[in-house]
Amino acid sequence: MTREEVAFLDEVIATFRPIRVDDLKPEVRAAIGRRGRFCATQPYEEGPYAGQMAMMPTPPQPYEMFGFASCPLCDLDELERAPQKG
Repeated sequence: MTREEVAFLDEVIATFRPIRVDDLKPEVRAAIGRRGRFCATQPYEEGPYAGQMAMMPTPPQPYEMFGFASCPLCDLDELERAPQKG
């Protein structure tokens, strides 16, 4: 799956590989390379990631697995469509 194919509320399985790492908190830096499930929420409206889809880690992994509430789509790699829940 490509980044261009990700739409609002799509769920993907992806690997966290941030483009910028210079300002990451230690707990977020420790999550680099982790694979998990993410949901596309809404695009960032301003800042360096304006227009990019915000990707939120979703259950079953807890917030603590990644250390952030959302990241820009460009920080995810090896995307694949997540299987339907239930």
